[in-house]
Amino acid sequence: MHGRTPTAKEKLWMNVVAGYGCYCCRKNGVDNQHILIHHTVGRTKPNAHLKVIPLCAAHHDYSSPIGLHNNIGAWRRLWGREEDIVSELLIHYGSKLSPDEVYRGKV
Repeated sequence: MHGRTPTAKEKLWMNVVAGYGCYCCRKNGVDNQHILIHHTVGRTKPNAHLKVIPLCAAHHDYSSPIGLHNNIGAWRRLWGREEDIVSELLIHYGSKLSPDEVYRGKV
């Protein structure tokens, strides 16, 4: 995958978020720790590595009928907007980073 190298702060955040397990599986009551980090705005934009969601392969990949990259519209109708999920994760972990700061690129 191409993109800029994550900063130390971004690496730390991605490790924290990875510990959550698959966001979708968890919402279904399943603790699935086999995850991929989904970058919601690509890998090159400011704070790109802070705007991430942990997803298992089934909830992420093109090859899965329930994967975000297979049918993003259906995925969003079921799970919500990616920005809202990132905000939920920031709040869940009591991050000192506010969702507004992350999305305005002020971090």
